[in-house]
Amino acid sequence: MKQFFRQTFNLLAENKLHSSIVIVGTAVTMAFVMMVVMTFDFRAADLAPESHRSRTVYMSPGHINMVDGTNHSSGMGKIPFDALFTACPGVELATWSGYLAESSVSMPGGADKHRFFVNDVAANWFDMFDYNFIAGKPFIEAEYDGHPREAVVSRTVARKLTGGDPASIVGREILVNFRPVKVTGVYEDVSQVFQTAYSDVLLPFTGEKNVAMGGLAGRRRGVLLLAPGADVDDVAREVARREEMLNSRGSDFVFHLERLYNHVDYTFFRDAMINPRLVYGLLIAVLLIVPALGLSGLINAQMQSRLGEIAIRKAYGATNRGIMGRLFAENLVATFIGAVIGYILSCLLVWACRRWIFAEMTDRMSGTMGDIGLDGSLFVHPVIALYALAACLVFTTVATVVPAWMSTHRSIAITLKGGE
Repeated sequence: MKQFFRQTFNLLAENKLHSSIVIVGTAVTMAFVMMVVMTFDFRAADLAPESHRSRTVYMSPGHINMVDGTNHSSGMGKIPFDALFTACPGVELATWSGYLAESSVSMPGGADKHRFFVNDVAANWFDMFDYNFIAGKPFIEAEYDGHPREAVVSRTVARKLTGGDPASIVGREILVNFRPVKVTGVYEDVSQVFQTAYSDVLLPFTGEKNVAMGGLAGRRRGVLLLAPGADVDDVAREVARREEMLNSRGSDFVFHLERLYNHVDYTFFRDAMINPRLVYGLLIAVLLIVPALGLSGLINAQMQSRLGEIAIRKAYGATNRGIMGRLFAENLVATFIGAVIGYILSCLLVWACRRWIFAEMTDRMSGTMGDIGLDGSLFVHPVIALYALAACLVFTTVATVVPAWMSTHRSIAITLKGGE
């Protein structure tokens, strides 16, 4: 076996151009495919602070209108939220937030006015999302219902406001939109990639005194955590049943919740009836097949220049089986080397370019970007890598073996002359 591999690597060295084409082509193909897979996995996997993506359900904005179909509005208030989701079978936790907005944040009496992204959330928001608190703690229900208002801020916000130790801001007042709030905790920066959990400042959700449209309207953006083993379709049917009950109470207004989404649908195609896994599968196929076809053409062209070599080997007594086996071994080793290089290259590119690849917002936005921590498991996809390796091996083998097979089944003289 040792002798076999030594001879194979010697063959690679003897045919440097052919080997280089196979290795580089396979590496590029593998890198493209694995980068797509890793990107999809990062956006779909359970990663802190969105540690329960696989069980998270999002909802479209509610629609409110009069019974006769006029006077349309959108949003969701406390009445429909409680009616639809309180003690809903299959739902472990129902929480909500307002809408992310850029606001002025400063210290009382301070000359510097900063602009950060602020959101207001329910007290149980922190049961859904795993923020890493480096100082203090999140606000709790008692604080949530009382006054003065509290807030939690990111490390960057705390550092910019204090000019020093972020933890020193805990217990102090800051001004958010020129209103005083007391800071109860500081959490690690959250990347803007986390579309739901991201915010520079989190405030308690208050001010639900809106009685417009029968009390149905409001600013709640609901997020649900499914119970283990629960199915989003079963929850959707229960919500639809509760919606009918809500609208049968005799009010002048009716409420309609259009759709519930799992994390993948909400992240990629919330406004279109498209299967994201199908789209990514087609994209992977294109990224795999197009380079592989180009690679096959290059290899085939290179093999034409080696037909003379094959004829000479045959003239010196090499069997057809021996020639084909040697070419296959050479191709197998080159493809494997290229696949390994491509896999490593894809990991390095995803890590080095993670802020660019996963960026959701432009640099013009002044919020904290936060580092994007990539779990090591995101880089481990042995099954996908083996499929990609097998596909590359098929293309390169066909491009290598077919011309060689044709050559070995022709007379030596015709092969040397380049005839058919």
